[in-house]
Amino acid sequence: MYLAHFKLQQPPFKNTPDSRFFFAGGERGAILEALIYAIGQGEGIVKVVGEVGSGKTMLCRALESQLADSVEIVYLANPSLDPENILYAIAIELKLSISEVQNRFEVLQLIQRRLLELHAVNQQVVVLVEEAQAMPLSTLEEIRLLSNLETPQEKLLQIVLFGQPELDVHLADNLIRQLNERIAHSLYLSPLSRQEIGEYLNHRLDKAGCRSAELFDVNTVNMLSFYSKGAIRRINFLADKALLAAYADNALKISKNHLRRAAADCGFIKTRGGRQWIGHQQVITMLLVGGLVAGLSFFIGKNVEQYDEITPAFVDLSKPTPSVVLVESEQEQHALLDDGHHQPLAKPDYHSLTQERLDKTKAWMLEVDQNQYTIQLMTSYAENEAQVSELEHVLQQAELQSSLGQIWLYQGVKRGKLVFVVSFSQFSNASRARAKIEDLPSRFRHHKPFVRTIGSLRNEISITDVSQAKAKVTANHV
Repeated sequence: MYLAHFKLQQPPFKNTPDSRFFFAGGERGAILEALIYAIGQGEGIVKVVGEVGSGKTMLCRALESQLADSVEIVYLANPSLDPENILYAIAIELKLSISEVQNRFEVLQLIQRRLLELHAVNQQVVVLVEEAQAMPLSTLEEIRLLSNLETPQEKLLQIVLFGQPELDVHLADNLIRQLNERIAHSLYLSPLSRQEIGEYLNHRLDKAGCRSAELFDVNTVNMLSFYSKGAIRRINFLADKALLAAYADNALKISKNHLRRAAADCGFIKTRGGRQWIGHQQVITMLLVGGLVAGLSFFIGKNVEQYDEITPAFVDLSKPTPSVVLVESEQEQHALLDDGHHQPLAKPDYHSLTQERLDKTKAWMLEVDQNQYTIQLMTSYAENEAQVSELEHVLQQAELQSSLGQIWLYQGVKRGKLVFVVSFSQFSNASRARAKIEDLPSRFRHHKPFVRTIGSLRNEISITDVSQAKAKVTANHV
């Protein structure tokens, strides 16, 4: 409907996985290259994990389009198959003639024979499994058994599992621990950053034939980033509806109002009868800190033992706020106040409790089993004195003192910004940690705590030494 208005040749934000629109930013291109390399090296099983709408299917399609002609692809989109039926599905994809009367062993023999035939003519076979988190454990175990098919030199079958974060939880189950140990590479699709979202929008528009000036300016990109949480599917929904709203207004650029209407139409915001008043910064900070302290006190007091993989929303406790701000809804508060420019970086001096937890955590990380689990409570920026002071204030709360030794504070750099990551204790398995999250009050679950391996958290935070982290962030802002 709006194509001619914006001089587009095709819809730029369709959610169909058209590999021509594949976006290599946000580390997607690097992950694609890693997958191609792993398959080329015959490294067995590879796992790709990403939240709902993070672009797993698009990545899968891009992988299919870029694999060599010598690679035979078996694509499994139905995750609910039982162990026997998955063998039939793979046999059918390999163009084998099978009948319903053939048992599992006979089908497996046919598959192995076919794999050997393909290997003899230098053909590889790769099984791409989508929505792997929904597979029964017994089916995942059957996939492991298939990975055993090999010659003395090479694997006959490569397997790539695409799934949501729950896949990590399933793989941590003791019943299929052998599968987890066979995974050669674990790759993670993070939400797009604000800068990456701007690049993504321009990439899709360019592919669709748009040659005009940027339709989304820094303010609308900021707002879109807030509403979408960096999820590609959400970005597509919002951008498509914003273009439609601009077309209806006969506008050639996307405004905040267009995007606000798009977010409301998508159900990403709720207005309660119109405008609302947002109070002073102190009120907002009290609510955030109060919710965090109450949540920690409630959680830590529930007979915990010792405290996986989505990226949490940042909790910026010291975001500068005018005394009174008129906005359409509470959810727009941060989106409207953020103009895309960063305050000059001042190297913060860490207060006593903050520094103590940083030091204790660094020592703990050298001893703890990286395959154990922790609950990530929040991530906060750590680039100025106000942000550090708010975190120090949280740690000083009387309700936390008895359990302060179980609160771990990591510090490092993410996307060029100095951050604190707060987590609680450790668990031997993910299911027990996830069960504890359900005990959190709603006010604390608002911060989206989640379970993750300690090793993955350590790898995500690229710099753990305080002085190195400050130096790197300072250099990035010079």
